[in-house]
Amino acid sequence: MSEPKTMTFNDLEQWLDERRVTEVEINFFHAQPLGLADEVFFFKRTVLGKEFITVYSEIKELEFDEFMKVISPWEREHLLLHL
Repeated sequence: MSEPKTMTFNDLEQWLDERRVTEVEINFFHAQPLGLADEVFFFKRTVLGKEFITVYSEIKELEFDEFMKVISPWEREHLLLHL
């Protein structure tokens, strides 16, 4: 896959203004899931920046790792007693 064209926030704003777009809608029912995920990632990376996405992803991975280390009270009550 080729590297997508870098778009600044001003480019995006101009693109939306030219099309008189007041909202950006993502239609999940009429798209290929993987293609849609690529487009959403590209949009976020374009608007927020590659560095922000990298740091955000690393933080979320750490949060997930910490989350997976903890057993919730519900899990103790409903799952551990049935082993």
